[in-house]
Amino acid sequence: VLSEDLPGSIAKISFQKSMRWNSEVMFSRPVRWILALHGDLVVPLIFAGVLRQVLGSVAFSFFPLCLICYRLVPCPCQQASGSSFCCLIFDALLLSLTFLMTIYSGNTSHGLRNTPSATLRIESAESYVDVMRHAGISIDIEQRKKTILERSSSLAEGVDGSIVIQSGLLDEVVNLVEAPVPVLGKFEESFLMLPKDLLIMVMQKHQKYFAMTDRNGQLLPYFISVANGTINEAVVKKGNEAVLRARYEDAKFFYKLDTSKKFSEFRNGLKGILFHEKLGTMLDKMIRLENIVAEIGLALGVGEDKLQTLRDAASLAMSDLATAVVTEFTSLSGIMARHYALRDGYSEQISEALFEITLPRFSGDVLPKTDAGTVLSIADRLSTNKSMCSWEVLLLKFDPDRNSFWRIPDKRTKISSSSWLDSLVGLFGAGCQPSSFSDPFGLRRISYGLVQVLVDNKRNLDVRHGMGLAAAVQPIKVDARTIDNVRKLEQFLVDKGISPEVVRSILTERANLPYLAAKSAYKLEALSKGELLPKVVEAYSRPTRIVRGKDINDNIEVDETAFETKEERALWNTFLSLRSKIHTGIEVDDFVETSSQLLQPLEDFFNHVFVMVEDEKIRSNRLAMLKKISDLPRGIADLSVLPGF
Repeated sequence: VLSEDLPGSIAKISFQKSMRWNSEVMFSRPVRWILALHGDLVVPLIFAGVLRQVLGSVAFSFFPLCLICYRLVPCPCQQASGSSFCCLIFDALLLSLTFLMTIYSGNTSHGLRNTPSATLRIESAESYVDVMRHAGISIDIEQRKKTILERSSSLAEGVDGSIVIQSGLLDEVVNLVEAPVPVLGKFEESFLMLPKDLLIMVMQKHQKYFAMTDRNGQLLPYFISVANGTINEAVVKKGNEAVLRARYEDAKFFYKLDTSKKFSEFRNGLKGILFHEKLGTMLDKMIRLENIVAEIGLALGVGEDKLQTLRDAASLAMSDLATAVVTEFTSLSGIMARHYALRDGYSEQISEALFEITLPRFSGDVLPKTDAGTVLSIADRLSTNKSMCSWEVLLLKFDPDRNSFWRIPDKRTKISSSSWLDSLVGLFGAGCQPSSFSDPFGLRRISYGLVQVLVDNKRNLDVRHGMGLAAAVQPIKVDARTIDNVRKLEQFLVDKGISPEVVRSILTERANLPYLAAKSAYKLEALSKGELLPKVVEAYSRPTRIVRGKDINDNIEVDETAFETKEERALWNTFLSLRSKIHTGIEVDDFVETSSQLLQPLEDFFNHVFVMVEDEKIRSNRLAMLKKISDLPRGIADLSVLPGF
């Protein structure tokens, strides 16, 4: 069974970037060997498409040449005697080479190349960890992580510093090395004049180094790299310092280039970045953002005294995309906008909003906290998407001679998750809807991020209204009603541990108000564990089932003079007393508590009153009353999907 299943399991392992062999087999890196043991027995399996150790590599190098010679050069023995004996030998040779091109499982593994025990024989699966440990290989990921942290902290203490731990970088480094050896390095203090975030990003992203700070959080001119196995520490340190110095010289050049101009001057450079062929440039997009940001702010409850800050921030939003630093280091979008704005004397509120417009940038990232940052982030998402969704926009420069944009080679920039409203509406209108197989513009993640910002920041925006505002300023015709955030909100709430039935119940009625819907779902989930909600659900189910499928005019008035029983009058009077208390904005727990007053009147009514009498007037009157009662949960929750209905 293992022999049959393991090759398929290996093939199913997916990576962000993979290499391909024989046009079929894909893996992240060349597979040199497979160790497959069950106890002391080798599990026989084949994984095709990669070379087998050194011999296979040599064979593969000569394989194309052999094949060409075999096909083009006449066989001498066949010319002399008419036989083809040597060709049969050659066929056997080619078959052998093909055999060598397939990798087979065995009981051998390999240590680091610069160690004496480069080839290791594993006698049994149980001895695997010990054999690798004696060869200097740390198999346990947590142990490697512990080694890196402990040794790095010790090195940092030696220069009165502490390492800056970024969990993603730590996880990456842990999986890049098998025998981690932290090395302390240093760079020139003159580079500390550059922004701290820029220096750290260059270290982390490009070199996989850990930065170091003092007790006050100030960056120190030291770093820690992690080597693999036995090394000449002095040589490694010198090489790492030289590489980082070159990186910092580049960063210094780009920063000086940017600071030679005012930050506001970069806004015009957005004309050279194409957002979408149907939606214009990034400058066009930012102009749209300016046009809706005030209305979105008011809809989110922002005071009129803060609207000017909103407008000022919107006028500078994403201008850093045109800077040299962000063009080279795209993950600094928003961070450099805040830095350049503060440097040019803009207020803390405006500068922070220029950073928060990019939030969240990834799963688990911080969310915008200021009013201006929250509004800009939401408005942009409802109107595109920046770094959170990780889709890329080519940097294009306008050529007036050709009257068209042309691509700047190898330069791409990530559009941040800021203008969500504009992005959702515009890209949907441009026909960029995600399919079941792909989502190249990250629209699903934009929707999820939009929901997350609204819910976590307790902003009760009517998303459909916001999309209508964004649709009105698009350069193409957009029907905002076609955009559906319901499924993303549903996923968000289910991820929080709320039962799917409760989530569907709330979203059927309150999907356009993500914060209210989330709050209602939490409360309804808690109520579902009590005794009152099931009784209320059952009570509403009786009138709903009776009127379901019947043609009853919603506007028909109930005639009190047509009542024949005291139970009818009691139920109607109870309904009248509740009608003004139950409305679309009521809290779910208040709705359930208020609806409990209907329990006894409904019980008495159905115990003593027959609805479907022959008299049409009385029958219609009773159905009309029950229809109005069954409609009370509208705009609050669809009780029909809950258990017990």
